[in-house]
Amino acid sequence: MIQVLIVDDEVLCAEGVKCSIEWNKIGIDKAFTAYSMKQAQKVFEEQDIQIILCDVEMPKGSGIDLLKWIKDKNLSPVSILLTSYADFQYAKQAIELGVVNYLLKPVEQEELIEVFKKAVQTVIEKREKEKNMQLANYWNDAERNRVHHFWRAVLSKEIAQDSTVIREQAQKEHLVFNESNQYLLILFKIYDSDSGGIWTNLTDTLQHSLQEAECYDWERVVLAYHDNCLISIIGCSDDFQEYYKKLKGGCNNFVKACGESHNVPVACYLGEFRESGELAQQYEKLLLIERNNVTECAGAFDFSYVCQSINDIKLNKEYWPDLFNEGNYGKAYKEIERYIDNLAYKNKVNCDVLNNVFHDVMQAFYIEVDRKGVQAHLLFQDEESLNLYKSATKTVRDFKRWVSYMIQKAEAYLELASNGEKVINRVKQYIKINLNEELTRKEIAEYVYLSPDYLSRIFKQETGIQLTEYITQKRIQEAKQQLKETDKPIGEIAFSVGYSNWAYFTKVFREKNGETPAQFRAHYK
Repeated sequence: MIQVLIVDDEVLCAEGVKCSIEWNKIGIDKAFTAYSMKQAQKVFEEQDIQIILCDVEMPKGSGIDLLKWIKDKNLSPVSILLTSYADFQYAKQAIELGVVNYLLKPVEQEELIEVFKKAVQTVIEKREKEKNMQLANYWNDAERNRVHHFWRAVLSKEIAQDSTVIREQAQKEHLVFNESNQYLLILFKIYDSDSGGIWTNLTDTLQHSLQEAECYDWERVVLAYHDNCLISIIGCSDDFQEYYKKLKGGCNNFVKACGESHNVPVACYLGEFRESGELAQQYEKLLLIERNNVTECAGAFDFSYVCQSINDIKLNKEYWPDLFNEGNYGKAYKEIERYIDNLAYKNKVNCDVLNNVFHDVMQAFYIEVDRKGVQAHLLFQDEESLNLYKSATKTVRDFKRWVSYMIQKAEAYLELASNGEKVINRVKQYIKINLNEELTRKEIAEYVYLSPDYLSRIFKQETGIQLTEYITQKRIQEAKQQLKETDKPIGEIAFSVGYSNWAYFTKVFREKNGETPAQFRAHYK
């Protein structure tokens, strides 16, 4: 569908053009008119306009102003300008705005029709070009996906780790594969907890850095984004050492640019030029090196980067419970932080060391919270806790974030657990709100993050009665209140105070009051 808009502040002129041309015969489906820039803008907002015929001289916004507005809106209709006199400045601006024709009034109808026919042909050619470009993009995307899928299969060992097999598979899938090439894998890692989508901002920086290193095809072999990582395979047929130096220099420039321009720590892990059959082995080795970089060191690293491993690093398991037991949670965190920072400073912490320290701290923590009757697993069931816990051993920063979060959250509930009166008040409030529900000792204990036995013990200490007996008292008390003040059926009252069985409610009520609910209501009345 092709639509035209005629804009002229002279109403008769605009409507005359609209009515004098048989639009269907020249390939235009519908014509609209506007008598000002504002009206024209409204038409563009409501309709899909492909051709515009516009007068230059109009009050409250010239034709040039309208075309600038159209361009700012990223619209691109075929534009034709009308003017009553020739003006070089107008013509120059019209050319800059992409106007295809510039006509002087008055215009012969035959000439105007020819101009519209050419505009229609331009629209058709433009659409065909856009369609071809779209198809080309689809093809390029499909081809890129085929390449990515092939190399992912190589790295994941879905294709045998044999250079001949890999070459034959590439030929079978009609992929370009240079038999003389050797391949190097680069793993780019962003160390930023809020790095969702940040690769989009860093792509240009990476491209510029690698192109400076004469690596122009890096984008074609990018495989995937995974855990803030980008993986790239570089092929080379000769001068491997020289090309490696350039690549490492490009990676260093990328790391530097990310730090200076984006304030983002980035590490690049480079493999070595080897046969394609060794790529999967390279990949596993680089992942291990990246995993052991728990201090988030920024830079370009190769296979020679190995963090010192220490087998005898253990925390004093008696020290941490003492700090927790004393209620000195702030000092406990500071000591843990100082200890792990000291290891990092001496380059004596890798993923295994960090994992050991993590479990030693968690053991001390669990001993303390269990001693105070707090159920640790109930403290950390929310999504934030689970996410922090899962990433706690990835880096030193993640570890410290988790320990700080864990101690601060536990501190609040340990303080609550040590104050029997506060615990009981929270329990009583919970019972009051949920009196019509089936309340269990386990459910109530989970509400205050305590074990059922511990809660029952402190409840008896604080109130002098058992928790279950207290619940029954409150149910019967509420039932008596309703029997006195309302005419609700006894079955409805029983249900409202947590008894789904009317007979059992009657039995309990008689045991507590010496008469049935019906007798109680009759006596009170």
